[in-house]
Amino acid sequence: GIRDLPALVAEREAHGLVTAYDVVESSPGAVDRLPAPLGLAIYRIVQEALTNVTRHSTARRASVVLRVDEDGARPHAEVEVLDDGRPRGRSSGSGLGHLGVRERAASQRGEAEIGPRPTGGYRVRVRIPLGESGMEESNA
Repeated sequence: GIRDLPALVAEREAHGLVTAYDVVESSPGAVDRLPAPLGLAIYRIVQEALTNVTRHSTARRASVVLRVDEDGARPHAEVEVLDDGRPRGRSSGSGLGHLGVRERAASQRGEAEIGPRPTGGYRVRVRIPLGESGMEESNA
């Protein structure tokens, strides 16, 4: 789940991809208040995005940022995975990884943006709304 993200990111370091992980919370402990199903969906989205980076990109660096905004007009959780690579030749995938990310986002009423960045590299960003009762379940 969500608490396993630091270990997932560290695994990529062991495979030669310099990977940063940051958390931005609107209030302390917001990540810990995410419901377990949402935390698992976010974990799987990051897992798929990082797998795609290592399989299909020349990237040497990637970053994962998890944002949880409980206090804004539209409370949400958002995860963004960025890399600095270009598509690797002869590594075009089936597109099932992107489909999986989109399906996981949709299963949580979220939206996914996936594609190349104008400044280079690639971005996977998923934003999931937090319902009024969504923060009541604990990820404990």
